[in-house]
Amino acid sequence: MHYARTTLFSALAVAVLALPASAVAQTKPAMHGDNPAFVTVQPRGQWSASQFIGESVTNQAGETIGDINDILFDQDGRIATAVIGVGGFLGLGEKNVAVAFSSLSITAAADGKRVVSVPLSKEHLKAAPEFKPTEKTA
Repeated sequence: MHYARTTLFSALAVAVLALPASAVAQTKPAMHGDNPAFVTVQPRGQWSASQFIGESVTNQAGETIGDINDILFDQDGRIATAVIGVGGFLGLGEKNVAVAFSSLSITAAADGKRVVSVPLSKEHLKAAPEFKPTEKTA
């Protein structure tokens, strides 16, 4: 979980999460001379990265298989990868497994709570290779 906290600032820099490039162009703030227009309300269809960090991830059977420890985005600002902490207990023995962000299914439960799921079993994720970050920024 510490890894997720240290990169949260980077993740928050992403203005648009999981939207196609055509939607990004439509939601950029308008420029007035050298001054950008400010966004005062979170646009519909955009999600806050801080709300995803720590979010539980379930599988198709509804079992909780881990939680999102980090999200990685490319140079164009698109989310490419979700890092899921799997195994362990209370963070001890947990390992990070990275999956394509597009493999996640994000829906809402009847009570409106976000549900993040991935089509992998607990066993499959526990057997997956551990994700090793290479970024050395502080």
